[in-house]
Amino acid sequence: MFFSPRSTSALLLGTGALLSLAAVVGCGGSSSTEPVAAVTMQLTIVAPVAVPIALHVRETVLLSTRITMSDGSPPTGLAVVRWLGRSSSVASVTTGGVVRGTAPGQGYIVAELDTTLGTVRDSVLVVVGPAETPQ
Repeated sequence: MFFSPRSTSALLLGTGALLSLAAVVGCGGSSSTEPVAAVTMQLTIVAPVAVPIALHVRETVLLSTRITMSDGSPPTGLAVVRWLGRSSSVASVTTGGVVRGTAPGQGYIVAELDTTLGTVRDSVLVVVGPAETPQ
């Protein structure tokens, strides 16, 4: 599956584009007439630097994620985030979220989380400049 952002400008707001997954949560049995509430799960890439991430060739940065629920409840269960590099010729990413600039250019790093409700993901733009020259 290829990830293509709908709008680059959306990626530059905050820490990236948030994609949400809504689930219908009901109360009681099948005969309940109580209103049904939608709970949204969000996965956000938390970058310790400004967005877009600017790196030089051979430079690295560690990314992490934050998982939040729209109703304020804590996420339950073990969550293992998958990190994907959409432009590995420009920037690579390890399974632990370490991004490394490999060549000048720009590309996207994507974090994905599979849940019982489906998959949520977030992405961040990485801009890689030439290697710094020692002074």
